[in-house]
Amino acid sequence: MRGPTRSFPFSQRRRLFLISSHRRTGIGLSAGLDPSKYLTVDAEFRNVGMTAQLRKGEVSGLQIASAVGRFVDFKHAELLLEADTHGDLDHALPYLQRSPIGPARSQFWVRGSGELHAQLQLSLP
Repeated sequence: MRGPTRSFPFSQRRRLFLISSHRRTGIGLSAGLDPSKYLTVDAEFRNVGMTAQLRKGEVSGLQIASAVGRFVDFKHAELLLEADTHGDLDHALPYLQRSPIGPARSQFWVRGSGELHAQLQLSLP
């Protein structure tokens, strides 16, 4: 940390709060969802925000080629997500339906099977 702690969180460029980490782990994202496995993640907390970059991983049988999650400023509590994944559509749909966004999007659900390659961008308040 570079700057007086009484001025934290820092938003000016001349002051810096920085924590970075490289992890191999698994994460339980929400109750009722399968935990993610085999994650390789680079995370950085920088001043008032955070960025996590997933290098590879697996969630509910879906392979995650890459993903980035970003809070530009924790004060605004907006999570920006981008992901590239592939696997069986039979695994993806039930996972999304059980996720926190599932109930709000129930009118859009379909059934299907076969190979899936998806690129996703979300902004979650």
